[in-house]
Amino acid sequence: MFYSDTVGKFDGTPSQANDGQNKGQDARRKYTAASRPVEMIGRLHLDVFHQPKLLLNGVDMKIRLSRSKNSFNLQYDPAAGDFITQISQATLYVRKVKVNPKIQMAHIKALEKGTAKYPLRRIETKTFSVPAGNLQATQPNLFLGQRPKRLVIGLVDNDAFNGNAAKSPFNFKHYNMNYMAVYVDGTQVPTKPYTPDFDSNGGCMRSFLSLFHATGKLGLDAGNGIGRSDYVGNGYALHVLDLSPDLTDGNHLELREKGTVGLEIHFATALPNTINVVVYSEFENLIEVDRNRRVIFDYAN
Repeated sequence: MFYSDTVGKFDGTPSQANDGQNKGQDARRKYTAASRPVEMIGRLHLDVFHQPKLLLNGVDMKIRLSRSKNSFNLQYDPAAGDFITQISQATLYVRKVKVNPKIQMAHIKALEKGTAKYPLRRIETKTFSVPAGNLQATQPNLFLGQRPKRLVIGLVDNDAFNGNAAKSPFNFKHYNMNYMAVYVDGTQVPTKPYTPDFDSNGGCMRSFLSLFHATGKLGLDAGNGIGRSDYVGNGYALHVLDLSPDLTDGNHLELREKGTVGLEIHFATALPNTINVVVYSEFENLIEVDRNRRVIFDYAN
C-alpha cells in the first residue's frame, strides 16, 4: 500500500479541492473505496527482525502490537464523519530452519563456553515541539548516554502529528530552514553545517545528498524513492547525519560511545504554526543468549 504522495499535495482529503491531484493518495483510496477489504503483507519493523542471524531454538519470544489512532493512520474529511480501520484477520508467518544435527551439536558445545551474540540496530524516535513565530529550534541535550549511530531529522505540522485527520503526519516540510547542525560533546557535526536555501533552485543539494552518503547508498545502484524535485518541494525534506566512527553502513558491531548529542536548527522566516521536530535515531546494541536460553541485552544507556 505504499504509493508516493505528490509533492505539495500531502494534506487535504479526497472530498476537498485537491481531489485526484495527490496521485499516491488516489491510488491508495481505490483499494478501500466503499469500505472494501484489502489484504496486505509485510515484515514487522522491529529491531530484532532486522538483524541477519537466525535465533536459537527454545528462546521465549512474545510479540505485542499496539494500534495507532484512526486519525493518525487514516486521512479523511472530519466533516464527512468518523472513519475507522477495522482488522478482520491477522496472521503471523514465522520462518523456521531445520539445522543439521552436527551443526546443532557444535552450537551446544560453543554455548558451554560463551553466549550467542546478535548485533542489532536499535531504533529510537524522539520528538519535540517548536512554537509558532520562532526563528530557531535548539535542543542541547537531545541524547544523553549512548550516542546514536545515525540520525534522520524531519519537521511536520504539530496538529498533523497529533492526529488531524485532514493532514498527513508524513508531510515533512522544510519551513524555510537555512541552518542545521548536531553537536556531539560540543563538537559540531558536520564541520560545515547544512545551510540549505529552499527558495533558490538547487540551493539544498548538499542536504539532499545526505539522504545517500549518510545511509550508505552513495555510488550504489539503489535509491530511496526521493528525487531532486521531490526534495526541493514540500513533503520530503529529511536530513540524515552519520555519527558512526568509520562512516560505514555494514553489519559489523562498532565500539559504543557515550556522550551528549544536541541539535540546532535555524529558519529564514518565522514559523507560521507550531511544528514537531521528529528525530529518528539508530543505536548499536547487542543481544546475547546463553545455554539456558536466558536473554541478556545492553539497552541501558
